Amino acid sequence: MEDFNKLYKLYNKKIYSYLLYLCKDSLVAEELLQETFYLAIKNIEKFRGESMVSTWIYSISKNVYLSWLRDKNKRNHIHDYDFNNKLVQQDKSDERIIQEEDLRDLFKLIDRIEEPYREVILMRSVNKLSYKEISEIMKRKESWVRVVFHRGKVKLKALIENKGEI
Repeated sequence: MEDFNKLYKLYNKKIYSYLLYLCKDSLVAEELLQETFYLAIKNIEKFRGESMVSTWIYSISKNVYLSWLRDKNKRNHIHDYDFNNKLVQQDKSDERIIQEEDLRDLFKLIDRIEEPYREVILMRSVNKLSYKEISEIMKRKESWVRVVFHRGKVKLKALIENKGEI
């Protein structure tokens, strides 16, 4: 159990951020996070060690999210990115407010990019996963991930230059 606590402390914030980005709802992301770690505990004996533990947990979280989408039939339901966390309780400087607005705008543009580009950009840029980790999570070759990431960046750059107009 002590090992699991270490695992949870190491990955819970990253997995939560990933799930929050995917579902756009902090309460749902928290539920999905709990389900992810519940399944990780339940299935720890199935972990074969062929990949990194982080890759395995990201795979579980992605599957939990996809299951939630199927159950709730929310595939095309888009919410504004939920920024109502600890920042709301703090006094915000003008610079911080501008940074948050810029980040919201960036996430809205990323949301407009189709899959798999959006997911690869998220995993690589936001969650700081390596190409190898992403390839293991998505069950694709590393070269495919690199190409998709590059093409996704090109699409995102075009959206930014055109101020969101396609």
